Amino acid sequence: MWKRAIFAAIVVSLMSAAAYASFFVAPTERTMGTLQRIFYFHAAAAWAGMTAFSVTFVANLLYVWRRQPRWDSLGDAERLAVLRRRRNIALGVAAGVMLARGALGNPWLFAELLGGRERGPTPEEVIAELDWTIDRAVEHLGQARATRYLRKFYPWYVPRLALDAQTAKRLQASLQSAETLDQVAELLGPARRPLAPAV
Repeated sequence: MWKRAIFAAIVVSLMSAAAYASFFVAPTERTMGTLQRIFYFHAAAAWAGMTAFSVTFVANLLYVWRRQPRWDSLGDAERLAVLRRRRNIALGVAAGVMLARGALGNPWLFAELLGGRERGPTPEEVIAELDWTIDRAVEHLGQARATRYLRKFYPWYVPRLALDAQTAKRLQASLQSAETLDQVAELLGPARRPLAPAV
């Protein structure tokens, strides 16, 4: 009994230390910022869940093959752990979705993280990527559906166009209410050229 209590205390201490380090010791990642801290939770939850599933799978296969009770008891014990680990998988997936959502509209992110880029994308690169996204949406959804579907993409791209706050806000609102992609192209026209400073 006391061994189990010591083991539990060690696990809780290590988890507390890891949580503290992820929030207060690890530096803020320069490209994704604070959002990247979700990764520390996402990876651990996913690994814990998949490990429980894998051990159960192997133990059950060995029991079917060897018919030895030890494999059956390990599989049963792990089945209980798997029920608990389903929550870890769900949390890991949810954290992954949050992490990916924060990186959307920034396909340059991984090049920056891997050292292939010194700085973020230029406004011209952002517009080119948005044009590519619009073309693919039209190709797959047709003009009318793509116009509505793309409204959720603009908030990912507009902040990267290096516009002043008022211009970005007006552009965002106009893009959201545009009824055709021709109107979208017209609205994005000024962003394709260097803008004169606001007076």
